[in-house]
Amino acid sequence: MNIIETPKDCPETKNEISKDPNQTDIVDFIEQQISDPEVAATLKKFSEAIKRNEEAKKQNQNKPEEKEAEIIYLPQEATGYCAMPNFCLRSALFGVVEKGQRKLLDSHVIAAQKGYSIQYSGKSLDQFDCDVWLAVKYLCLQHPLRERVCFSAPEIATIMQVKDGSATRRAIEQSIDRLSQGALRVKAGNVKMVGHLIDWGIWDEKEHKFCIRLGKELIEVFKKDQYTILEMAQRRLLTKGLASWLHGYWASHDYIYSVHADTIQNLCGSKASQKEFRRLARKALEELVGVGFLGVGIISRNGFIEATKAPTVKAFKREGRKQLKTLKEKPHG
Repeated sequence: MNIIETPKDCPETKNEISKDPNQTDIVDFIEQQISDPEVAATLKKFSEAIKRNEEAKKQNQNKPEEKEAEIIYLPQEATGYCAMPNFCLRSALFGVVEKGQRKLLDSHVIAAQKGYSIQYSGKSLDQFDCDVWLAVKYLCLQHPLRERVCFSAPEIATIMQVKDGSATRRAIEQSIDRLSQGALRVKAGNVKMVGHLIDWGIWDEKEHKFCIRLGKELIEVFKKDQYTILEMAQRRLLTKGLASWLHGYWASHDYIYSVHADTIQNLCGSKASQKEFRRLARKALEELVGVGFLGVGIISRNGFIEATKAPTVKAFKREGRKQLKTLKEKPHG
């Protein structure tokens, strides 16, 4: 039996091929096969929508998959110890501000130890603000950075070990306002940070609580060798001022070198007269010896401060690092 093949170029074959929508453009197929113009127009719109949808799918497939938001925590702290960035301790950011001397700064270059560059815009900060920030940070340690955290003013007062009351709550509220509104630009070696010490903060009148958020940029200044562990029992015994500032400054150094009082005055941001500052310095040194931080602390006749750390201070520092290492090995929560 002979099979007669139909040539591919014959009219019948062409017609059959043209009827196959898989072998030709769907829009052309509709125009060729649908005689009703309204039906053809509707089907044409429908086919164009399908094309757009397919193109969108292809584009999405070509896009790299978005990574899940990284969860970042600040270093955990053992009871009685607190981690503090060195740029805060080695500068006038949390300075010695005399009563009535708080100023509104605009891109102000903060006095700092060599190796640090700090610009700050906002109301000047003092040692009370430093203690408020340390307390806020402690309350946020079990939460990832950027997470909203709420707590009461009495909780902050308890951590700071100050008497709770309307005046204290008002002072804490004002401090959190300063910390959240102040803008920082910090450079410490290869480490850079641009942002706020508190990314966002409000007082919730309805719940009688503070709600705050710490920014992820903070983790940059809590990397290895960028922070110091403070022994808080000593700090809380000191007056808020030069004694507290010197405690943090010298805690961030392994050794205390002879330094001129004028250098310290510039670093801590005090605007007192030279005579008044040296009187304050002598009083601060007496406090630091009294709490067991310094073994010796004097100002020589030519204005140099000579001091040595007490032997127990190194033990405190080693214990703080040991406990911090233990906490790092434990999961959060």
